[in-house]
Amino acid sequence: MFMNLAHVINATHREVNMIKFLKKNLFLCLLAFGFGQNLEIITGQGKVTYLTADQVYCDIGTSQGISVGDTLQLFRRSEILGDLVITHSAKNSSVTSPLVPIETIQIGDRVQFEKSATIILTKPLEPEIIEKKEPEKQNLIIKHSGNISLRTTIQSLPDGVSDKTGIGTLQYGLSVPSMRHFKVGIYGRSNLEDHQFTLYQARASFGAKNKEPYLQLGRVFASELSGIGATDGLLATMPIFKNIILGGLGGFQPNPESYQFNSDIKKIGLFSKIKFPSQHFTGSIAFVGQYAGSGIDREFIYSKLSYSPINQLSLKLYQTFDFYRNELIYDRDFIESTFSQFSLRFKLGRRITLRSRYTSRQQIIYQQSQVLVPDSLFQSELKNGWYNSLRWQTNSWGTIQIGSNFRKESGTDQFSAVSSVYYRSTTLGNGLTFDWNSLMIQNQLLNGLQNKLGLSIPFMGNGFIHANIELYTFGFGKNWYDYIQKTFSASLSKRVGKHLNTYMSFDLSKDAEFIRSFWYFGLTYRF
Repeated sequence: MFMNLAHVINATHREVNMIKFLKKNLFLCLLAFGFGQNLEIITGQGKVTYLTADQVYCDIGTSQGISVGDTLQLFRRSEILGDLVITHSAKNSSVTSPLVPIETIQIGDRVQFEKSATIILTKPLEPEIIEKKEPEKQNLIIKHSGNISLRTTIQSLPDGVSDKTGIGTLQYGLSVPSMRHFKVGIYGRSNLEDHQFTLYQARASFGAKNKEPYLQLGRVFASELSGIGATDGLLATMPIFKNIILGGLGGFQPNPESYQFNSDIKKIGLFSKIKFPSQHFTGSIAFVGQYAGSGIDREFIYSKLSYSPINQLSLKLYQTFDFYRNELIYDRDFIESTFSQFSLRFKLGRRITLRSRYTSRQQIIYQQSQVLVPDSLFQSELKNGWYNSLRWQTNSWGTIQIGSNFRKESGTDQFSAVSSVYYRSTTLGNGLTFDWNSLMIQNQLLNGLQNKLGLSIPFMGNGFIHANIELYTFGFGKNWYDYIQKTFSASLSKRVGKHLNTYMSFDLSKDAEFIRSFWYFGLTYRF
C-alpha cells in the first residue's frame, strides 16, 4: 500500500504517482471510517448438560456466537462458580475444559458468555499497487481482556439474622502472539470489609501447547494430571516425536481455605500424551506424587484413552490407581483402583445423541493426614454408577434430554437410582426461551424430587432477565414429603455502553421452618 518513491527516477512521474496514491488512500480512509468496523457485544446463556471425568458439555454453540477458545462463566443461582474454556463447538452444543475442580459442577448449572466482535460492514477495495514495497517491520501486537467487578450480597436468615458482604473481583488476561505465544492470566477476589485479597489463579505461559515446547509458571493446572488440583509451581511440556508429548509439574499445594501460598505439601507429576499413527487413538498416562514433609500424602497413576474412528462415535476410558505402600489403610491394598470411567457418545444424524457412561469410584484417602474426601449422596448420584441419556434437538420445538443413573450403594446390595428430564425451547419471536429440569432421587436413605422451571428473555436490547421457580421435596425411608422447599430466583443483567455491565438477582427460599432471602447487586467493567 505504501510505495518506495526512492526508486522512481523521473520527477514528473513521481509527482503524478504521489497524487494518485493520496487520492486513493484518502478515499479508503473515509470508506473505512464510515463503513468499516463496528464493535458489537455478543452475549448468550445456556446450561450444563453432561459431565465426564475432565470435560463439561453445554447446550450453547456456534449459532449463539461462540467459538473455540472463548470462556463461559459458570453460575448456580446467584453464585459464580468459575470459568469454562471451550475446546470444541457445534451449532447448538459445546465441549469445555473447566478451570475449577469438576467435582464442584453439576448438571443444570447455568453458563453465560459475553465477548466483543469486530463486524466489517463493507469491505474496502484493495488499492492498486504501483511499486513493489519493501517488507515492513512487524509491530508488536498485544491483546488483553478482562473485567473488574464489584458486588454486594445481602442475606436475610431466620430469627432476624442478616448478613451483608461486599466482594471485588479482578480477572485479566494478556497475550503477545509474536513472543512465543506469551500469555498471562490473573483471577482473584477481595473481601471489601476486611480488605483481604485472595488470589485464585495467577500464571504466565510461553509457547503453543501440544505443538512446541510449552512452559507455564504460577498457579498452574493440567488436565493430564486429573486429581492433582491447583499447584503453585511450574508446568512444562515438550513434543519429542510427531505423536508423543512429555510433560511434568512441580510445586506446592496452596492452602485449601485461604488459597495463600503454603509450602507444607509438595507436589510432583510426570505424564506423557500419545497420538497413535492411526489418528483414531489418543492416550495419556501420568504419575502424581503429593508429599507432606518426608511422608507420603498421596501417590497415584492416572490414565486416559480416547478412540474416535468416525465423527459420530467417541469412546473414552479413564482409570486412576492409588498407591498405599506405607501401610494398609482402611483395608486398602497396595494398589487400589480409586476411579474408573468408561464413556460412549454416538450421534444419529445431526439431531440425536446417545451417551452412556459407567463410573466406579472410592473415597480418596490421604495417607499422611488420614483425610477422607466425602462422597455426598446428592452430588455423587449423577457421577457414580451407570448413566445413560438420550438427547434430541430440533430447530422447530427445541431440545429434550432424558437420562437415568443406577449405582450400587457402598457396603450394601441395594441400588440407588436417579432419573432426569431436561427441556429447553427454541428462541421464540420476542427472544424468549424457557427450560424445565426435573430430577428424581431414590436410594436406601431417602426419596427426593426436584423440579425447576426457568425462562430467559432479552431486556431493552442488550440485557437479559432470567427467572427460576424450584420445588424440592424429599423424605426418609419410603416417604417423599418430609421436607418441602420452594425457591424463587430472578436475575437481571444490563449492559450500559460498551464496557459496563450491571447485575441484580434475588433468591427467596421457603420451607416449613424458615424463610431465607438473598439479594445480589453487581457492576462489571470489561476492558
